[in-house]
Amino acid sequence: MLAGIIFTISAFIFLVAMLKQLFETNAFFRRLEQAHPEKYIELGSPKWHIQFGDTTFRDAMKYIRSGEFEALDDAILSQHYRSMRSAERLAYVVAAVAITVTIVQAIQDSL
Repeated sequence: MLAGIIFTISAFIFLVAMLKQLFETNAFFRRLEQAHPEKYIELGSPKWHIQFGDTTFRDAMKYIRSGEFEALDDAILSQHYRSMRSAERLAYVVAAVAITVTIVQAIQDSL
């Protein structure tokens, strides 16, 4: 019973964290487009979408994760990046909790 509640809460928090990360990524791209249009165009006008064969989003995420955007000296971009990283880390933690609960429950049930 308790394991089910912990799993459900973890799964819910994971989904919320992933949505937060997605929204922050979109906000980052919007800010880049508005405040630094030359860099936005240089990156290929990235948007969050899945399109096979289009490497624009992947390359833009590499740019973000490498910290190269810090050279733009934009506090808002930095804030979006910190929020993206925090949401991603939270998602990792709660996913680990959910997986651990599932494994423990499976082991207990098999004994």
